[in-house]
Amino acid sequence: MAPRVRKTTKPRPAPTCPDCDGKGETTEAVRVGSRKSRVTEHRQTAMCLSCLGTGEAPATD
Repeated sequence: MAPRVRKTTKPRPAPTCPDCDGKGETTEAVRVGSRKSRVTEHRQTAMCLSCLGTGEAPATD
């Protein structure tokens, strides 16, 4: 009788953050002027506050 071999499954990837699509950072348009009324073509990147830069979906309780 042949020895039994266990099948190994591939680990499932962690779900990605819906706010940053798994990148860990978000981009926003730069606004200038009084009361920040005019939007320029420049973009500013920042760390995603939902996943804190990990790119994984935040745990929901």
